[in-house]
Amino acid sequence: MCGVIFELLCLIGKIVVYYAREIVYMILRNRPQKKINGESVLITGSAQGMGAVYARKFAELGNVCHCVDVATEMNEKMVEGLKAQGYEAYSYTCDISNWEAIQVLKSQVEENGKPITYLINNAGICMGRNFDELTPGQIKKTLEVNLLSQFFCTKTFLPDMVAKNYGHVVNMASTAGYIPSTRVTDYSASKYGSVGFSECLIQELAATDVKVTFICPFFTASGMFEGFNVRFPLIMPSSTPEEVITKAMRAIHEDQVIMMCPNIFYLLVAFKGLTPRPIFDKICVFLGSKNTLTNFTGRREAEKVK
Repeated sequence: MCGVIFELLCLIGKIVVYYAREIVYMILRNRPQKKINGESVLITGSAQGMGAVYARKFAELGNVCHCVDVATEMNEKMVEGLKAQGYEAYSYTCDISNWEAIQVLKSQVEENGKPITYLINNAGICMGRNFDELTPGQIKKTLEVNLLSQFFCTKTFLPDMVAKNYGHVVNMASTAGYIPSTRVTDYSASKYGSVGFSECLIQELAATDVKVTFICPFFTASGMFEGFNVRFPLIMPSSTPEEVITKAMRAIHEDQVIMMCPNIFYLLVAFKGLTPRPIFDKICVFLGSKNTLTNFTGRREAEKVK
């Protein structure tokens, strides 16, 4: 019994210290940031959108960027742009939902430098259809690209990080991994999975210096969510890929566990846990959850998969 009481007191002490430190950071607006330079960074879904911004920002910091996408031509063009500016970057074509393909990718990456120390699981797709409109193939594809690829890539590249007790895994999740909406049952399920995967991975790696950060943006003003609509843009503004990744990079520098944008989603997620479910659903509908993707066109991923 004494042992349990002592453990509880230690826990309370850690909570007090954590909040005291956070208050100091808020007052000083100067949270400690680690240096990210000379790292070997692998970015999935790098050909366009947020992936391309990730590649540019990591390259500008002096890191070697290994850029992975299924869109070979577009990805190579993006990488050539980085090389033209004097950065070291490599382009790879790989279906990251395929375990065997990722093992080949790992061999190719190692031929071009040291093992990966920063893994950015960024690749994602969105069908933008109601559940009754989705085909089994489209559901499977969404889960493979958005979630299974994160498992496979992390399973492949994490062992080297753990062996060296150094590294960082960044998973692109979404506010859709917390807050429900229509026309994203498959997408939202994959992002709920990404959140759960990240949170459990943090627990498993707690005794190491390998960090995990998961990024939860609202629908971004990019091709992936072309045609989305926000009912109250003043309180729930959409962000550009540049804005999202700028905040994500800061979260990575600061070893934050989670980054949400816009900030109102921190409040909504907390409110969700305190509110009866029927009431919370009505709040979501009021905020526009039923109409956000009514005019969605996106990158027409649904037309590419049967």
